[in-house]
Amino acid sequence: MIRKKKYACVLQRDDYDCGVATLASVLQHYGYTYSYEALREQLGVQLQGTRVHDLVDVLHSYGFLAQAVRTSVSDLHNDMIYPIILQVSNSQGQWHYILLYKITRKEEYIIADPIAGVKKISKEELESIFGGIVIVLVKEHDVKLASVKSQSMFGLFANLMLPYKKLILQVIFMSILLTVFGIVSSLCSKIVMDELIPYNKGQLLVVYLVFFSFVLLLQNTLSAAREHVLLFFSRKIDIPLLLGYFKHVLYLSFSYFKNRKVGDILTRFQDAITIKEVFSNVAISLLMDCVLAICSSVILFTMNRTLFSILFVIVLLNIVLIYVFKKPYKAINIKQMEANSQMNATLIETLQNMDTVKAQNNEKQRLLAIEKAFIKTLTINYKEGKLSILQSFLSNSINGLANYIFLGVGAYYIMQQKMSIGDLLVFQTLSQYFMEPIQSLVSLQLRFQEVGISIDRLRELMELDSEEMQDVAITQFTLDAPIVFHDVSFAYGKQDYLFKQLRFTIQPGQVVGLVGESGGGKTSLVRLLLRYYEVEHGSITIGDYDIKDLCMHELRKKIAYVPQEVQLFSGTILDNLKLAKPDASYEEIVRVCKQVGIHEWIDGLEKRYLSMIQEGSSNISGGQKQRIGIARALLKQPDIFIFDEVTSNLDSKSEAMITDIIFNQLEGYTRILIAHRLSTIQSCDVIHVLNQGKILESGSHEELYTRKGLYYRMLEKT
Repeated sequence: MIRKKKYACVLQRDDYDCGVATLASVLQHYGYTYSYEALREQLGVQLQGTRVHDLVDVLHSYGFLAQAVRTSVSDLHNDMIYPIILQVSNSQGQWHYILLYKITRKEEYIIADPIAGVKKISKEELESIFGGIVIVLVKEHDVKLASVKSQSMFGLFANLMLPYKKLILQVIFMSILLTVFGIVSSLCSKIVMDELIPYNKGQLLVVYLVFFSFVLLLQNTLSAAREHVLLFFSRKIDIPLLLGYFKHVLYLSFSYFKNRKVGDILTRFQDAITIKEVFSNVAISLLMDCVLAICSSVILFTMNRTLFSILFVIVLLNIVLIYVFKKPYKAINIKQMEANSQMNATLIETLQNMDTVKAQNNEKQRLLAIEKAFIKTLTINYKEGKLSILQSFLSNSINGLANYIFLGVGAYYIMQQKMSIGDLLVFQTLSQYFMEPIQSLVSLQLRFQEVGISIDRLRELMELDSEEMQDVAITQFTLDAPIVFHDVSFAYGKQDYLFKQLRFTIQPGQVVGLVGESGGGKTSLVRLLLRYYEVEHGSITIGDYDIKDLCMHELRKKIAYVPQEVQLFSGTILDNLKLAKPDASYEEIVRVCKQVGIHEWIDGLEKRYLSMIQEGSSNISGGQKQRIGIARALLKQPDIFIFDEVTSNLDSKSEAMITDIIFNQLEGYTRILIAHRLSTIQSCDVIHVLNQGKILESGSHEELYTRKGLYYRMLEKT
């Protein structure tokens, strides 16, 4: 039996962040506080996962002596300092990290697996998955870390509730009144059993029944009013919690979205919904129930201390039950959220790529992938169901046996004439107000576990700096100035440098072409200019300004970027055109559409500019989509235009029209063209040829052609 509490194990949250989870387990083992999302950023996690030397580098930054070595399972022994990180292969044959804590006398290996948790495996099992690399680590010195902001469930609850103190006080006041009505209603049984039936007071029976019916009506009316206030309160906290989360996500850096699957991001939104539901429905209800429990416990204690003691023991046993099941539920909840995230990602990916699925007859393979993800969620849900059944069995057994003991003691007091039947009935009625909150807590334990994990995940995401938070910068500037790349170096995460000491200049009003082999960094280069990513070394200046000192919003406002794949939203053509300039007049929109040659097509549609674009732009062609993107850029009237393969989806006539716009109608603007089709950039003032992260050669088409370098060879291939 493994004492799992002894071994730190953080489970991974995505398919590709086992390195983050393993590093988090190491830090937790040594008593560090950390932010999971911050560790992701430090490791530079990409969709390909984490590299060994990146793990070693980050361990160094936390004060560890760490080194990756090649070895075999047989060379691992108990004289080593544990834990150590092992690189293994997972069930899909991909590289995976686990933490080895101990080798037992029976040659069993206690590991912390970010997927499966803490477990023992045999030497044979480890040898079958071992990748031959271990990271040995020793804590050399403590590193003072920036404090990690940690908001508990109570902290978040308080922050959400404080603005609505009056509403909460109303609810509490209503709850106290409901308690009073409940106590009054409970007296009905006592009066009927002790005062009316024994003395045959039939004439008063109707009076009392009418009175208690009136009390019941008031009680139900007040209860409905309280539910209405709760509904109003629920709507109020939706705005700061759900919209606040989504606003923060939208303003996160571009790299956040490139390194995560859509399903993972949607799962975080589901986390916000879970928190909202628990706080608006469960937490407030529980608060009200606690008021009832306190009031009723005082009355019950004064009525009969022995019977109250029995109730109190039942409560204690239920609390113990909650504590015993707390950790198993938490482990299952984490796995459940990860499985749901993977399921969402698989479904979204399949639906988004349906064209490829159909073209490749790939339905069976995609169905298998979905089935695998679905079965994983079902398996985890089944485990949760079994755990819930066990807890319910124990809880019902405790409460059922306690009821018999309670009834037996009550009957004994009645036979001893220390209590009347009416008193016992009142006690039983009031005891429900005392017991129900506890039973609710037992049944709601799963929700509280779920919301605790959701808060952790959401808190770490909200701690990431958004572009708004980073962007206290210059807002008044012009881009009608030279753009200079000063020894710019850049890499995606911890990968090899894409650019190293890149230097070149774009003069204002120039038409500049960027060419090179696929994957050479042409699009990445303009994304640096747009500050989708920040340069690691060197700087990019426009005139007297370093772009990192410029307001991102204003910078992007002055640059029109038309990507290779223009993205449109569900809505009207007019809405999609106005994305660039929300206050554009109808005349302006018609003018730019005529410029790019799509006005005739739009004008021929039944609803013209109010015609709907379907989800994924499935009802328009690639060429039409491309020209809408160019029209948006023209409508924006920026200082700089960037065109990334904008003629790739156009026929020769449309290409000639767009080329004329770029080279003739936009004269005076700085224009940057990225192209594979070299014919489109031959009229550029300057052409820069990128190769392996450097500008290999620059010049006009004629100059480069006569040099017979890389540009010449690329041209000859076409």
